[in-house]
Amino acid sequence: MTVITPFGPGASASLTVTGTTGNVALPLGGLSVRIVNNGLQLVYIKFGTSAVTATTSDMAMLPNTVETFTISRSSAHTHVAAIAATTGSTLNITAGMGD
Repeated sequence: MTVITPFGPGASASLTVTGTTGNVALPLGGLSVRIVNNGLQLVYIKFGTSAVTATTSDMAMLPNTVETFTISRSSAHTHVAAIAATTGSTLNITAGMGD
């Protein structure tokens, strides 16, 4: 049986998503990152270093959804990038522990 641990929030950051790729540093505090897509459009995201860029070939997040990701806290995963068709979404990113 799989044990589900409730998400325990820590620090947060936000990223305004536009038609041009942008990125933000992942907040510190835990091995999970909860991302809320506050908007009415599909957003594409990618984790990486401070140079990470997102394209429409990357992982898609549906409008007005919440996803929790387990990430490696290595030098290869310090930022998240996002892109969409136009301006209209904001990602709220919260670090923490759990699902």
